[in-house]
Amino acid sequence: MRITLDEIKIDYTLIEEDFWNRRANFLALDPRGETPLVIIEEEDVILSGNFSSFEYIFEQYREKQEVMPLDLKSRLVIGKIVEWFDLKFYREVTKYLIDERVFKQLIFSKTIKKPPNSSAIRAAKTNLKYHIEYIDFLLKDHTYLKSDKFTIADIACASQISLLDFIGEMNWDNSSKLKEWYSIVKSRKSVQCVLKDAMSGVHPPEHYMIPDF
Repeated sequence: MRITLDEIKIDYTLIEEDFWNRRANFLALDPRGETPLVIIEEEDVILSGNFSSFEYIFEQYREKQEVMPLDLKSRLVIGKIVEWFDLKFYREVTKYLIDERVFKQLIFSKTIKKPPNSSAIRAAKTNLKYHIEYIDFLLKDHTYLKSDKFTIADIACASQISLLDFIGEMNWDNSSKLKEWYSIVKSRKSVQCVLKDAMSGVHPPEHYMIPDF
């Protein structure tokens, strides 16, 4: 979401939220207790998740933005790809690896005394190979995912890929096409800002913030 807002040059205030703590005040804003949560104070509007937020942005900044196609058919194609990465990729790959590598080992290590689930990690890595093949397919005839313009589809994909790269779970030898695409994406100012984020206890690889690896 931050990348999208930066691409359209919309001012915002970023508020960090440890959503796993399920604070009462946070749940009062959205019972799901998940991020992203976008609050439009001047309109007294709360947007939960990417889908409603993207729709709001498209309607409010239709002519100003370039990350969402204006014609309905193209927008549906891009929306389908966004859903793939926000839901399918996350559930089959990112969630497993983040839960086992970050949450279990760092965030919940004081209360959960269990080693990482090796079966879950293996499943995620196996699923990742399948998803990389899909990304290669989307890049077959285009610079970006199913398009020659940078769209929210690329943002959705890069959000998942950057998380995996951050925790050292991306093998860039598996796809030169994916690596080339991600190098282009990483060079964008909006993406560079997000790559500067840090997390205590996690040390990303040296190439993490370097566009040309």
